[in-house]
Amino acid sequence: MLALAAACSGRPTLASGTVVGAVGPREAVEAFLGTVKKKDIDAMALVWGTAKGPVREQMDRNELEKRELLLICHLQHDGYKVVDQNPDVGGTVVVKVELTLGTLKRLKPFTTIKGPNERWFMTDVDIQDMQPFCKGR
Repeated sequence: MLALAAACSGRPTLASGTVVGAVGPREAVEAFLGTVKKKDIDAMALVWGTAKGPVREQMDRNELEKRELLLICHLQHDGYKVVDQNPDVGGTVVVKVELTLGTLKRLKPFTTIKGPNERWFMTDVDIQDMQPFCKGR
């Protein structure tokens, strides 16, 4: 059913029929955070990427899963609010998001980039000060 919906919408898909990326920078970050909240590493690998496309097409599966689990731990959240969105160097767009976990709050810049077929991917986020989120649950 998802494959049928993707085919009808004209959104870029993999051979498996899976939709990749998002229509814009904000949507890429929102989709990425949704996959984090669900702890869905397969879906995460479709919206996390580079100008070449999703990371699942570019990284060894074992390394990818290790990185995804670290991101899930450090970026878990009860909620978030998109605060700002600005163009940055090299065609990237930085989307600033306030993440909340219980009483913890952090403002994080998520870097996004346009990939193949005009689709946007979350490409980078600094998790250095996010250790309390990992321990928050």
